[in-house]
Amino acid sequence: MNPFALYDPFADMDRRAAGAGFFVDISENDDNYVLRAELPGVEKKNVGVEAADGVISIAAEFSASGESGKPLYAERVFGKARRSFAMPRDAALNQSAADMTNGVLTLTVPKREDAKRRRISVE
Repeated sequence: MNPFALYDPFADMDRRAAGAGFFVDISENDDNYVLRAELPGVEKKNVGVEAADGVISIAAEFSASGESGKPLYAERVFGKARRSFAMPRDAALNQSAADMTNGVLTLTVPKREDAKRRRISVE
């Protein structure tokens, strides 16, 4: 079973084009899962992260502050967007950490110690 069951790699293209989403990369190493979300121009106060029932959700509000005049052409996205991801069973969601630098939100979700792969010697 795909541990990121709510993740559809092609849905991002449609959501971004429709103005209802943002791009997220998910990776893992031996100790953590790492989610990186592109949130250009979004202030930290307009970002929310929730974790419950094995699902981590990211919400952001893209604002058009500082805009003046009549738009002639616009590609930038404004409004609220939310993405949710089912995390693997070994994700310790209650120990997650979030950092936002240069418009990129980085969530680090540790793997539970008891779920990490161990080498067992055969005697």
